[in-house]
Amino acid sequence: MLIDEIEKSGTRSDYGRLWDCLLGFFEPETSARYPDPALQTNLDLSQVSYLATANSLDPLPGPIRDRMRVVTFPKPSADDLDALLPAVIADLARERGLDQSWIPPLDGVEYAAVTMNWRGGSVRRLRRIVEVILRERDIRAQRN
Repeated sequence: MLIDEIEKSGTRSDYGRLWDCLLGFFEPETSARYPDPALQTNLDLSQVSYLATANSLDPLPGPIRDRMRVVTFPKPSADDLDALLPAVIADLARERGLDQSWIPPLDGVEYAAVTMNWRGGSVRRLRRIVEVILRERDIRAQRN
């Protein structure tokens, strides 16, 4: 089970918190006999694997962090640009319904514009920069 951005889950306890529920799933004794209120029977969840993403570990309570293996990834840097650009362009082509071969790689001026405006960090920001460049490329393209 994938839990994306677990640190952003609700923290109010009046309707039940995700973190409290997960503790029962992470313990072998309780996950093997988890009482499901909707199905009104016990479920064996002992074979379920959990993967969670988080931008920060700070909001997560200690008991959750203690029961998970934490793997940290560094933020992408400008050195990673050459590896990231092809994937970003491929995603944008796919969203446009195009084969990636219809979108040529960035030329020197376009690449320089990316390096001036993205020095690492958010891949979403890199994607927005490339979107703007491709949009400008489309506007300036000669039409027959």
